[in-house]
Order: sequence, then C-alpha cells, then structure tokens
Amino acid sequence: MSRFKKHVFVCTNERKDGRSFCGENEGIDIINSLKKLVREHHLSGQVRINRAGCLDACSYGHALVIYPQAIWYGHVDKSNLINIFEHSILDNKIYKPLQINF
Repeated sequence: MSRFKKHVFVCTNERKDGRSFCGENEGIDIINSLKKLVREHHLSGQVRINRAGCLDACSYGHALVIYPQAIWYGHVDKSNLINIFEHSILDNKIYKPLQINF
C-alpha cells in the first residue's frame, strides 16, 4: 500500500546548454501553487507534490505526471493548474485538454 493516495511529479529540470527548461519556466511556481491547493483542500499526507528531473516530455511544454494513475499533462502553467487539480486530484478524472498520450 502506498503512503500517499496521489503523488504528483512536476518537472523542474535545469539545463546548462542554452535551451529552455522547465526549471526556468514556472516549475517552482507550479509546485508551490499545487502545494497550496493541497493544504487548502486538507489533503496533506494524502497527496504529495514533488520536484522531478527531466520527464522526457519537453516537446509538450511544461510537464507533470500524477501517480498511481500515470496521468501525464503537458503545457501546464499556473493559469490551467486548477483544472488539473480539480479533475485529477479531487475528482479522479482526466483533464483532457492538457493530457499527454504517449
């Protein structure tokens, strides 16, 4: 049995070769916003938000993945984060407009 009901990994990868990377593109802000939502909904201890290195989904913009469902999202930013949270964290559904299908 898992310690958490949901585990969210947000790409905060950093690159040193001049290419754009999630760490500079709102990665930390997304993590902080998700952690705030978890606290506001009294889900601490049930939902864990973590930094991740490269999720190898760079072509989809800023990415995150939610386990145990393995729901992948791309083009994530603070403006659409609430949709992901409400659909996938609160309602156990997929927010299709941002879903990545590999």
